[in-house]
Amino acid sequence: MVSNGPRYRTIFSPGVLTALVGSSGARKTTIIDVLAGRKTGGYIKGDIKISGYPKEQQTFARISGYDEQNDIHSPQVTIEESLWFSASLRLPKEISIDKRHEFVEQVMKLVELDSLRYALVGMPGSSGWYAVELAANPSIIFMDEPNLDLMHVQQLSLCELWFLPYINQLLLMKRGGQVIYGDKLGNHWCPPIPSGYNPATWVLEVTTPAVEERIGSDFAEIYKNSAQFRCF
Repeated sequence: MVSNGPRYRTIFSPGVLTALVGSSGARKTTIIDVLAGRKTGGYIKGDIKISGYPKEQQTFARISGYDEQNDIHSPQVTIEESLWFSASLRLPKEISIDKRHEFVEQVMKLVELDSLRYALVGMPGSSGWYAVELAANPSIIFMDEPNLDLMHVQQLSLCELWFLPYINQLLLMKRGGQVIYGDKLGNHWCPPIPSGYNPATWVLEVTTPAVEERIGSDFAEIYKNSAQFRCF
């Protein structure tokens, strides 16, 4: 709210991949839960609009997917069965069985799970991840740390090959849920870092309370007073 009435901000634009980055305690999962309609406790202030219209949770649930941190899939079924189960329950009833099978095959090829189709979900390294959500053909998908259960080398490979090249926008938050930056990424979105250093690691390191206190800056306040925030 502002003095002349409510102010709406377009945080997540259509057709883009937005990275929500922050240290532990930055409320990343909380904001995802609120946007997805999973957070029912506590006090939530403000409105959420989709394409300018108020969000109707029942409709939104049908067009969105959520890859949670917690593993909610049965460990006794195969990856192919998990995807087929998701597609059978969540795709519109007008879609034929043949089309559902075709869509499941496309998803497995997309995320390179062809060779693991008969592997049990409970086997280490054989998780279906967000493929189960993709099988529902969502218009919007939320992914809360999709690489959480992978080894460090696998996490780095997944981020470098699958996520980083396609990220269009960054919502950077610090501990407590304050926004430090929220805008598009340019070609030089993180220049002052050592050569060969991970940009995401560097951002998390320089936005800690200890560093802010040492340099005498509050990145959340700097962002609020910036031209980007006023136009965001």
